[in-house]
Formats: sequence, C-alpha cells, structure tokens
Amino acid sequence: MPNVILQDLNAVIHGTSKHGLEYDIAHVTILLQTDVPIPTELEWAIPHVEDIPQKAINFIKDGTTPIYPMLKSKLRDGLSDFLTNIDSNNMAGTLEDIEQALLLTSMHITPLEALENNDCRYIISYKYRLYPVAKDTFDFKVLLPFDGLVLHPAGGKLQVTLVSPIGAIIDPTITDAKNFEGQTVANEEIAPIALVGKQVVSFEIHQDPIFTIRYHY
Repeated sequence: MPNVILQDLNAVIHGTSKHGLEYDIAHVTILLQTDVPIPTELEWAIPHVEDIPQKAINFIKDGTTPIYPMLKSKLRDGLSDFLTNIDSNNMAGTLEDIEQALLLTSMHITPLEALENNDCRYIISYKYRLYPVAKDTFDFKVLLPFDGLVLHPAGGKLQVTLVSPIGAIIDPTITDAKNFEGQTVANEEIAPIALVGKQVVSFEIHQDPIFTIRYHY
C-alpha cells in the first residue's frame, strides 16, 4: 500500500448563496506525494458539481452529507447490506445506503494520474456544491489521507488550508480535526484577510483525521 509523504489540500469557497443560489461552491486542489506509485486498479469517486442530478441533490442538500474523494470499492462494499436493511425495515440504514449509491453514481470514477515528470506526485482538483447545515451555516468536510492510502510512518504530513467566502466567519468551536474515535488530533489556526473581507484556516498534522471547517455569514 502506498504511504503518503505529503497531502496538501487547498480549498477556496465562493459565497454563491449570497447571490441567489441555495449553495456555496467549493473549489479544492490537492497535491499528493507518495513513496511508491499508486496502483492504477485503485479507483476513487471524485466529486463533480455538474454531474449530480436534481433528484440526488434533493436528497443530499441537507448539508450533512460529506462529499469528498472516496475509494470506489469502499463505497460499493457499503452497499452490500442494502436488501438486508430493506427486509429488516431499517430505515436509517436504507437511507444511508441510498445516499452512498447516489454519491457513487454522481461522482467521476477514476484512478489518480501522476504528474508527467514524477510517478509519485499527483494533483487532484474538484469542485462541488456546499449546502447549508442551518441557515447561513456551512460545513466543509474532508477525510485525509484518501481511503486506501496511509501516512508514511516516518513523518508523513497532512496540510489543509481553506479560504472562506467574502464576509464569512469561521467558527472555532466546530472547526476541528478528529480521528475515528472522535478525539481532536490537531488545532487549527484562523487568520483574517482584512483587505478582501475573508478568513483563512489552516491545519498541519501527522495523523489520520476527518477535517471539519464550519463557517457562517
């Protein structure tokens, strides 16, 4: 399995919800460096804003559905109990399976392509609609490193930098990086960009967290 030496994520959020739309738009670019090439048989589902049909949008636009690159095989495995959930009247499980199926069919399925001059460095770019979790309140979430990859045991590093929309305030009480046990494993730094009315938040970490960045208008 490839080890991640560096995964550097940069996100810019555009406040389209302040201009007549239901959602903001997140533009994400990631520089990924591994110690060995990533096998081409590993395929990820990559978000893509134009490819989500309206019926799927109606289901996931509550703002709580995490939308970020996911390993295709993991998403497929998560659907294996779909009929069992239906037969047992497990409504929560059935809805979760439907959500996962919609994400899988709405995203681009692709292997990661290395830069032309280096087999172990990759650039991944995507954009998607960020729906509010409450009025004028949005959560940006991402899991790093990607499914199927692990941090290099000798100092692998994850970095996240997010630039908020104009006029948005990043909420330090919700913004965090947590491991799968729910423990905070990194502290963020928030700084204003005064001349343009934005804020920037950044993390640097050497563990495997789920990042959540909340902002509001």
